[in-house]
Amino acid sequence: MNHLAIDRATRQQIRSLFDHSSPTALPSVRQPPRTARALEILGARWEESRRLSESARRAQLEELDRFVGVAQGVDAELSFFLGDTQ
Repeated sequence: MNHLAIDRATRQQIRSLFDHSSPTALPSVRQPPRTARALEILGARWEESRRLSESARRAQLEELDRFVGVAQGVDAELSFFLGDTQ
């Protein structure tokens, strides 16, 4: 496969990982090669999406917990009401 066979959307993602820049000099010890930098960016993006996913999951669990609490309250009220009518 060559660079022409890569899907356009994938090519854009690759370019964004490499910051659209071409190397101007050989990488030094202080500045990692572009591949390492791209992996660092990709890792940061993955961690951010994982964190957001975890936050969304927690929010859903909290909402479910509130719903269960309300449903139990309604159930208790209904049981009390039905117990009084018998």
